[in-house]
Amino acid sequence: MESLLSVRGLTKSFKGNQVLCGIGFDVIPGEVLCILGPNRAGKSTTINILTATLAADKGEIRFGGKPITGNLRAYKQQLGIVPQDIAPVVVGRPVYVIYLSHGNSIAKTLYI
Repeated sequence: MESLLSVRGLTKSFKGNQVLCGIGFDVIPGEVLCILGPNRAGKSTTINILTATLAADKGEIRFGGKPITGNLRAYKQQLGIVPQDIAPVVVGRPVYVIYLSHGNSIAKTLYI
């Protein structure tokens, strides 16, 4: 099955401090992906890059088999996010919820 979301080699640094170092994963339709980690592990940075609110230093994000850089507007139109401050609480912690849709149906939910 083709990946709905494919992430390869994401890196990001802030003032010489490398936050992300070659992150990569695939999400297929119907799959739930959780990104867990301690404070300052790069979870929010990853979300900000996935939602195109922050640019990665290196790496590629593909949605529906196409690079998101080719048509960022179309990618953002298929993306929905519930910010952490209003997201549901799971195991005592709030989570990000990202909905990715492809076509007319929501094909994937990421709980971050």
